[in-house]
Amino acid sequence: MMFIKSLLSRTVPYARCFSWRAPSVLQTGDILRQTRVFSNEDVIEYSKVSHDSNPLHFDAESARNAGFEDRVVHGMLVAALFPRIIASHFPGAVYVSQSLHFKSPVYIGEEVLGEVQAISIRENKKRYIAKFATKCFKKGDLLIIDDDIPPSLIQFLGNKKFKFVGKGVWNDACKLFEDYELLVAHTKDVGYLAAKKYHDRDYRKLGLKALVLDLLQKVIPKPREITMSEWNAKELTIEQIEYACLDAFVSLELGIFLNNLDKK
Repeated sequence: MMFIKSLLSRTVPYARCFSWRAPSVLQTGDILRQTRVFSNEDVIEYSKVSHDSNPLHFDAESARNAGFEDRVVHGMLVAALFPRIIASHFPGAVYVSQSLHFKSPVYIGEEVLGEVQAISIRENKKRYIAKFATKCFKKGDLLIIDDDIPPSLIQFLGNKKFKFVGKGVWNDACKLFEDYELLVAHTKDVGYLAAKKYHDRDYRKLGLKALVLDLLQKVIPKPREITMSEWNAKELTIEQIEYACLDAFVSLELGIFLNNLDKK
């Protein structure tokens, strides 16, 4: 979830991003919660605005035939808790993006707890952009809505203590940010690292396979059909996963090898 706007002095937590003036207003790790019971009137009014007249929301028999216990509240109506939480504490905040995973249904009359937690905060042209993790619960701890991207992954990639090495890794990091707003804090290209260590700019032009062969005297398989396959697919094939794991492993080995050259 993302928000952008100048905010006044309040406190809050994660959705995807937003901005305000005073960094002391919001701290990483802050959590804000609100509860709401969705009524039959809420469902009817939302249906009028959204033009979503699916019988699952209005006919109990249709809902039960589809495998539910009763009539179901619109998923996006439940998810509207997130901008409501933000707006109630930061009037004027701009909600930019949101990734959702609906795990369990919400039935009319059930109480839902919405929760947003600040994951990261960064300054951008006199404003601050905050990234949040968003969740909804019912019956205490039953998770009904979650982010597609785990907060732990967001924190891991954004931790400057970790160095992500690889060939063309900066381009990969840029794509993660453009497509998913995931910030990779520290990258190191093994081609540029080799060029610096050996004072040879030609290493910058070599691919990972050639670098591994030249520096580690190892041959790694790079089947063209896998290299040129659909890497933007929602689910990767076993062959793609194995290919990526091998790339990650040899990149790490190459990074360690180059990093240890000065110690020999």
